[in-house]
Amino acid sequence: MGLSQPFMAASGDIEPHALTVLIPKRDYGRLLLKSKLEIGGLLMLLVFFGGARCLFYTRRYFRPILEDIDHVTEIGGDEGQPFFEELLPLSTKLRDHEQTITDLETEKQDLQGQMEQVEANAKRLAQKRKDEIDPEEYHVFLSSYQKLGAESRAVIDAMVDGVSAQVLAEQLGKKMSTVYSYRRDIYGKVGIQGENKLQQLRVRVSLMRREQTEYGGSSAPSNGENAGQAVNR
Repeated sequence: MGLSQPFMAASGDIEPHALTVLIPKRDYGRLLLKSKLEIGGLLMLLVFFGGARCLFYTRRYFRPILEDIDHVTEIGGDEGQPFFEELLPLSTKLRDHEQTITDLETEKQDLQGQMEQVEANAKRLAQKRKDEIDPEEYHVFLSSYQKLGAESRAVIDAMVDGVSAQVLAEQLGKKMSTVYSYRRDIYGKVGIQGENKLQQLRVRVSLMRREQTEYGGSSAPSNGENAGQAVNR
């Protein structure tokens, strides 16, 4: 067996020379067999090493996982539902939160029902108050109220909102006797007479405030015709 390779011996050579190396065929066969055995041994070594590593990782990592899966599946019962003891506290908290949410939804619905009832009662009360007020008297009240100063209006608001004379005196920086005098004069200024003067004042102010809200914060109607329409609406 041999191998031939052309080469140029010198720069002046016209044709290349041929270099041929020959070895016995028997030696070539032995070398080829030796190479095959080395490659095969290397492959077997790689396969053995890979198998050993796979077995190592399987025993160290995958087997505990498989055992845990079998464990939680067996605890889960006949249906094989997984059961994780570590998740029990979290599951309990979730159930408690679900119950809390359900209770809040129920409370919300109850509050909505109560608000609707309160709104309906407020509408009935407003209608009842409308019927109690004479349009001309209400017009007189509106005209008189608009002529009052800021201090008199503050006294009226305090009387309607249930603020005590002592608290009002502290807010205005006045004596209590002065506040009582203001309160007595208020009824005459806004044209309220007869019994239950405070109740009459509260009804008129309540209606005036509601009309101001309906008019987008503007003043309530000030002329007699519009005032009467506002009361009888």
